[in-house]
Amino acid sequence: MIESKRSKYDLIKLLNFFSQYRAWEIDSELFEDVNKFLFELFKAKALLVISYPYKDLGASKKSSDVSRVIWKKNEADIKIFGGQLAEIINSYQLLETPKDILVGRKRIVVESDVPENLYSLYLGDNDRQRFLITFACEQEIICQDILVEYFIKFIKNAFESIQKWKLVDQNSRLANIDDVTGLYNQRKLQKDLETAIDRYNASGSGFAILFLDIDHFKDVNDGHGHLVGSRLLADLAVILKRILRESDLIYRYGGDEFVIIVPSATTVDGKIIGDRLLAGIIDNVFKVHDHKEFRISVSIGVANYPDDAKTKEDVLTIADQMMYYAKARGRGRVCYAGDLLDKPGKLGA
Repeated sequence: MIESKRSKYDLIKLLNFFSQYRAWEIDSELFEDVNKFLFELFKAKALLVISYPYKDLGASKKSSDVSRVIWKKNEADIKIFGGQLAEIINSYQLLETPKDILVGRKRIVVESDVPENLYSLYLGDNDRQRFLITFACEQEIICQDILVEYFIKFIKNAFESIQKWKLVDQNSRLANIDDVTGLYNQRKLQKDLETAIDRYNASGSGFAILFLDIDHFKDVNDGHGHLVGSRLLADLAVILKRILRESDLIYRYGGDEFVIIVPSATTVDGKIIGDRLLAGIIDNVFKVHDHKEFRISVSIGVANYPDDAKTKEDVLTIADQMMYYAKARGRGRVCYAGDLLDKPGKLGA
């Protein structure tokens, strides 16, 4: 793009891109869209997104030494930049206030023998990293072009919005995570039960609830200490994640109790999954800090929505009751509403 004024057609194209843009939550989607748009508008190629720590590097260390390519179309794109990539990154390190765009020197691409112009757009910073977009063009871009200025503002604003969304999402997830096991907590369970019931009302797809409690957990705390007890809870969480599917939701309910939501599952499905969990836990050897090894068992209660209950409170209560029934029958077993009633659909009605 050699002329300094863009045609009305190009500006309309740019404004359409802005107004129709919807990917405000995932930065990789933004980079993919920017890559396509730059190619369409400027025939740009080999777009890379780079990050590097810009604080406390030390006098002897260069930014390029600790930089990382966080997005690229393919591995071959990196080779196009060669040593000039490090030059551009280190140029930003020398700037007290980063410029919106830096222009690299023209060079010859060995594969095609075509002169390339290298450009780097400053995206922004977070508390540790600086982010740049770098790309190559056969044509020269006039950086004072109003279209280029608009595009730079859009990219920076979009990237800043994504960073803010990530921070909010991270804080939200932390509020829903149990700090001992890394599983969801009881607050998240209540929200997800409401979502699961809404899904049933919309699609007719029910779910199973598994209520799990460690047998004789008090003996572990009394015999080995609460730190070992916490370690066991964390280890058990890992086992649950390993055995269950990614779509199954796992929560630490409190103490040594866990709850699992299994989407689109009947009571019988829940019983089968409970048996699988029980076998996997019993087969596992837990180790403590003094190199002692021991095994544990669990008691599991199963209930289904809507067969066994009509509210979120009832389905949890029934699964909890079935867990205590499993303990009363000798522990280390799985029980469900059908163990008590011939017609589990009447339970909780």
